[in-house]
Amino acid sequence: MDGADAVKKAHRLAPDLIVMDFSLPEMDGVEAAGEIARSGTDIPILLLSLHLSPQMIESARRAGMRGAISKAEISKMRYAIKALQRGETFFYPN
Repeated sequence: MDGADAVKKAHRLAPDLIVMDFSLPEMDGVEAAGEIARSGTDIPILLLSLHLSPQMIESARRAGMRGAISKAEISKMRYAIKALQRGETFFYPN
């Protein structure tokens, strides 16, 4: 799957939540999340990245993502998902 495919599937499937990897071909996960957010859908999106920097977290927030976690902190995934389902944000570490 690439970023453009993720955008199409988000519109077609209307999931309750999206976990988006940063490293996607064609369009990265943050760009794809921005496209999804600009379309008017209110799907919470969690960014998952191997190397999560403060700049990437800020880009994710600006794109409309509601959370971000590093793959090194994958054990926090269930907390992140639960937070997003409650309408909260979850950016870890931050």
